[in-house]
Amino acid sequence: IVIDKVKVFEKILKGEMPNLVVNSDILFDKFENLTEYRAKIVDFKTGEIVDLTLLEKLFVDLGYERTELVEGVGQFSVRGGIVDFFSPDDEEPVRIELWGDTVDTMCRFDVVSQRRTVNIDEILIAPSKEIIIDNPQELIDKIEKLASSIRGKKTDIIREKLYQDIDRLK
Repeated sequence: IVIDKVKVFEKILKGEMPNLVVNSDILFDKFENLTEYRAKIVDFKTGEIVDLTLLEKLFVDLGYERTELVEGVGQFSVRGGIVDFFSPDDEEPVRIELWGDTVDTMCRFDVVSQRRTVNIDEILIAPSKEIIIDNPQELIDKIEKLASSIRGKKTDIIREKLYQDIDRLK
């Protein structure tokens, strides 16, 4: 459901869905406002200069999960100068190949065979989650404060769940 919401949201932003009849609470529940979401979308073109460390941080900040091999939506991987990612608004994942710090080539690829299907010159990297946390440490601090203030029955269970959330944020 989350991925479908992101796809619909992207189509609205691109103007590919001029008419949509839906309860706004269903579609936009938990979504940040449109301006903030749009500001998080990054445009990449072949020939651009890219800092690989910042690119990795970008994917993490946009809610992508780092994996060894991209096999599903919301994942990214880095192997040398090759960066693969699977955006929720695309049908196939994308491979960015760097030559030094320059985007040399980009292509879509088949998730099963990992072979390229079509070359592309430009790609939009959109958030992979409905909610993007800009300052995870601030949220971690708030959760820790909440965990320490909990009293009553099942305190240990609730604290354990909160600390699991903290671990995921780290």
